[in-house]
Amino acid sequence: MWTRIGLLAALATLVITRQTMLKAGLNKIGGFSFTPFVDNLRALLSSPLCLGSFAIGGVTAFLWFWLLSRLPLSVAATVLGIVLLVGRTLSAWWFLGEAIPLTRWIGIVVAAVGIWLIAR
Repeated sequence: MWTRIGLLAALATLVITRQTMLKAGLNKIGGFSFTPFVDNLRALLSSPLCLGSFAIGGVTAFLWFWLLSRLPLSVAATVLGIVLLVGRTLSAWWFLGEAIPLTRWIGIVVAAVGIWLIAR
């Protein structure tokens, strides 16, 4: 069981890393828009941060498949949900310099406690 929990933690870390890299890459190229699509797609595909994010996405998909075949969805999704909820916010604050107001932190705590209670 500890191996599965460790793999869930690794999955969460990879998902948070992927999303942070993608956001940093989009910030660096000036965002993404569907017009002009080809130019924006070219910029996206020439960004090492965005490409790294896509590669990590492939790894996380297969890790999620493996975990779902061995854990109940209610356990896997709940643990992952709590970790991602807190981890994404910390990553956005630490690595991207995003301001996180007190009300959002309070909401995150309330949501995490709610997810934990549902999982019990």
